[in-house]
Amino acid sequence: MTSGELAVSVIIPTHNRRASLFRLLTNLANGTLAPDRFEVIVVADGCTDDTIEALHDTAFPFDFRSIAVDPGRGAATARNLGARVARAPILLFVDDDIEPLPGLLEAHLREHGTSGTNGPRAPASVVIGAPLPVRKAGGGFHEAAIGGWWDQQFERMELPGHRFSYDEVFGGILSLEKALFDQVGEFDEAFNGCREDPELGLRLIRTGARIVFSRAAGGYHHEVRSLPQMLVRKRAEGRSDVMLAERYPEIWLTLRVSTHAGGPASLRWLRWLALHAPRLGKLHFAANGRALQLLERFRFRSSWRALHAATMYFNYWCGVGAQLGGGRRALE
Repeated sequence: MTSGELAVSVIIPTHNRRASLFRLLTNLANGTLAPDRFEVIVVADGCTDDTIEALHDTAFPFDFRSIAVDPGRGAATARNLGARVARAPILLFVDDDIEPLPGLLEAHLREHGTSGTNGPRAPASVVIGAPLPVRKAGGGFHEAAIGGWWDQQFERMELPGHRFSYDEVFGGILSLEKALFDQVGEFDEAFNGCREDPELGLRLIRTGARIVFSRAAGGYHHEVRSLPQMLVRKRAEGRSDVMLAERYPEIWLTLRVSTHAGGPASLRWLRWLALHAPRLGKLHFAANGRALQLLERFRFRSSWRALHAATMYFNYWCGVGAQLGGGRRALE
């Protein structure tokens, strides 16, 4: 590939995160890949802050376009809109809360075999970059739990010979050949905001696509969901898992929703409460935030973990029940 030939289209969906977005754009401009080798497409999805105005008032050293969507329609739609106007052979989707490593773009191209330095390995069809959690000073148990989960994921995904599953295809830093993206179809907009990336991952794996994971192709992930945000996310995961199970019954046993029977009595009680009496369950869990704070204050880590896990579990099953329209159908 000669200098100046467009190699990769960077597609960034964003919603009301102007400062975070401009941190990302600045780091791309200051990265190791020459600015004439890539384009950036920002899709402002329902932004009500000054993101759109700031983008219009800023000059970038790379080819830049922005698309405004009003009202917002979700991350899957935003990514699809960006991909439709992309001109490069490689698409790279990056979330707006990522601070890319300086060599992120070159690392993706290297893995795809387009830089001439891929070595003896076969070029990848799909590259998953690591969203490295930023560990803030004084972070609490909740932040540590999220960071620990990601650490375990990364360690597993970088093992030699690792066989990727659909739920390891994370859309936060994800690149793939545009021809492959067009072949399998876009992000499914029925999953807007949750599970759209593993749903795409399922279709990619079915094609036999070669998937690789790379820390060098990643960046720092600054936004860690708070406890209230995580509860919203868990309910969305429950709803989306029902949709995945209905569309792809062959993956039923890999989904948490398949564990609708059995398990410890405490989990069976939480499932029943979420599916049949969610309002009562929410009253039961109303004081959990304060209880978690007290457990953390007195360093009762084991008790904190148990209560934290129960809270997440209950909200997941609330999402399942909401998607199914009640507990009776969930247990059929």
